[in-house]
Amino acid sequence: MHAVAWILLAAACGTPAPAPSAPLARPAARPSPAAAGAVVPPSPPARPAAVTDSSWIGVRFAKDQPRVLQVIPDAPAARGHMQVDDEVTSVDGHPIRAAKEIVERVSAAPPGTRVVMVVVRGGAQVTLTLEVEARPDVTMLAQRIVGKPAPSFEAPLVSGSYPAKLADLAGHVVVVDFWATWCGPCAITMPYLDAWQAKYGARGLRIVGLSSEDETTLKAFLADHKLGYTIARDLDDQIGQSYLRRAVPTLVVIDRAGTIRRIMVGVNDFSTLETTIVQLL
Repeated sequence: MHAVAWILLAAACGTPAPAPSAPLARPAARPSPAAAGAVVPPSPPARPAAVTDSSWIGVRFAKDQPRVLQVIPDAPAARGHMQVDDEVTSVDGHPIRAAKEIVERVSAAPPGTRVVMVVVRGGAQVTLTLEVEARPDVTMLAQRIVGKPAPSFEAPLVSGSYPAKLADLAGHVVVVDFWATWCGPCAITMPYLDAWQAKYGARGLRIVGLSSEDETTLKAFLADHKLGYTIARDLDDQIGQSYLRRAVPTLVVIDRAGTIRRIMVGVNDFSTLETTIVQLL
């Protein structure tokens, strides 16, 4: 599986919160919004260092390669007709050999700047003009894929009675929870997810928790915190990136037809999330 590079700005990493030492209890009362905020996770080792400027075009590239893996809906690249598998050969006349060179040039351009990119598409050269824009914040970024088909995924199972493969869950309402063992707000969210899986599983709900951490870490956490829904590994954060996940927890609600219906970052309104799930069942 290939690692990837993003042409967008990651927020500064938050300080990892310790995982709770006692088993998670089912929810008794709604926690405060502050307690259930989101934290930006450290980047996995396989990913390139985050760029800290403010411009983007909304493209995901293969690591060390200027080949497009994903074009974000309604972003400058999409409006400029860039396509998946385009290979960028130059930016404003400067030859390009690696994705990081594109990141550097786009990030340094003030919002509103037009950049000219030459790409190879199907063996032919195509010239594109893209107008860079300010990177959207974490929440606004995630909303760009609401109403769109959910990216397919398959993740190695760590625990659970049903697979972490979206195609196998077709016809169900799926909630994908991007989380981490060190994330305090994630630990607050988990009892709600566990309760909903128990309550609505028979009606077609399937919750899948995805973490990019190693299997040993996840199994150690799960040994102390029993969960009734599937937990799987998001290798190299590939799935998280395809869902534009930039913070944890991020919850994605997918309807029975495979369309993303809601994304919540740093969930603090559990009542609204449960209402969305129930309406889709």
